[in-house]
Amino acid sequence: PRSTLFPYTTLFRSGKAAARECWRLFMESFPDDHLTVTSQVVEGPTMIGEWTAEATNTGALYLPSGDVLPPTGRRFINKGIDISVINAGKIKSHRLYWDTAAVMAQLGLMPGRPELTAPQGDA
Repeated sequence: PRSTLFPYTTLFRSGKAAARECWRLFMESFPDDHLTVTSQVVEGPTMIGEWTAEATNTGALYLPSGDVLPPTGRRFINKGIDISVINAGKIKSHRLYWDTAAVMAQLGLMPGRPELTAPQGDA
């Protein structure tokens, strides 16, 4: 089986190159990304990790439409889950779940509830 991703554009991509490009674009947008793993379970070939991510948008932001926005300079905090299936030391499938709408609200790119807003320092 191959990895299938829908990173930042409407084009569907699969394979190692797509995974690398997805992470490259994310790290370009959020170079100070910090991930804290809060729980991890391994059962056979399946690994599930729960985490909290915190980052500041200081690089170009790539939207699913293909549009590119300038950096917002705003931080986000979000929780998520990764599910990976590993066989012979290689990732055979990977799924990531997180609240994209909450991140977009914290970046000031869509309306959001106040409790979803990350602290923005002195700004």
